[in-house]
Amino acid sequence: MSDFTTLIHNAVPSDGDDRNLEHFLVITEGPERGQRVRLGETPVRIGRLDECELTLTDPSVSGFHCQVVRADGIVRVEDLGSTNGSFLAGRRISKSAMLPAGLTLRVGGTALRYECRTPEDREQLSDLQRAARYVEALLPAPRTDGPVEVDWCFNPSSHIGGDGFGYHDYDDDHLLVYLIDVSGHGVGSALHAVSILNVLRKQALPDVDFLAPAEVLVALNEKFDMRGHGGLFFTMWYGVFRREERMLDYASAGHPPALLRRSSGAVDRLQTKSLALGMSPAAPYGSASASVEEDSQLYLFSDGVFDIETTAGDRWSSEDFVNIVEESERNEGEAETDRLRRRVTECSADPTVDDFTLLVARFR
Repeated sequence: MSDFTTLIHNAVPSDGDDRNLEHFLVITEGPERGQRVRLGETPVRIGRLDECELTLTDPSVSGFHCQVVRADGIVRVEDLGSTNGSFLAGRRISKSAMLPAGLTLRVGGTALRYECRTPEDREQLSDLQRAARYVEALLPAPRTDGPVEVDWCFNPSSHIGGDGFGYHDYDDDHLLVYLIDVSGHGVGSALHAVSILNVLRKQALPDVDFLAPAEVLVALNEKFDMRGHGGLFFTMWYGVFRREERMLDYASAGHPPALLRRSSGAVDRLQTKSLALGMSPAAPYGSASASVEEDSQLYLFSDGVFDIETTAGDRWSSEDFVNIVEESERNEGEAETDRLRRRVTECSADPTVDDFTLLVARFR
């Protein structure tokens, strides 16, 4: 039995008594992200036409694309002859398939997750959503002009992790950029990320030179000792771009390497191997530097971008993500962050299990 068949088979409920449960489709990716619709006894048609119970503006979705039906304690997806297909766990539905709770249905560029929860679960979910919005409120707006253009993609997981990032001009010649990933999931990890981001945004580390990456990491390691913060630690990548000299000074702590894709297409891995922050007060941290030529691109990301189980049941490493960054084929008009999110999603059995946090900076 294939992995996909096993997943669908195991989704059959042991009994049909779900009277205390509430059923929803939640849009986790796409133009209508955050919208939710209740699943009742009436089929929910999904498509671009106004007659649909769930109308999407996604141009890659058909007029009547598919419908979701709940009956006898089972939820099914039925494709309505859509042009681009309906997908579960990366597999295209031929006609109809069972939709297990927690699995993601993908139609065009839109992803919808089926949630089956008690009222108490919904209250807890609301706390997670508020925490996610709190983190998002701290994220800087993309930069579309200037010597460094910055775009990003931030999609919290269904349980919200502790990802966060930031960038801002220190002065006319220096740009600071950083990304963190707090251990664990849930409100505690998210709020810990908020505390760290606020310290970095406000440069609230006394007597610390924020243009010295290693010095910043040492100070953060001391300030956020895991013994005083509920056992939470975090990984981090921190960089300082010197515009006039076109140099990037950086340091990392237990974090995946940043990728510097040069105009030639070659990809450099930027990492200083050190312990995650908060684990050991006396841990040493060093820094390194890299030259940055015109039209280079810097990729910062958390492990949720590459630590996925594929539709074939394999497990990715960071090198699999590097392969996607190195790809020369690009769709005209597609942002690099959108391309990478799309390519990872195409390969992932379930893209909602961890935060997807990606920042791409292009140096003019």
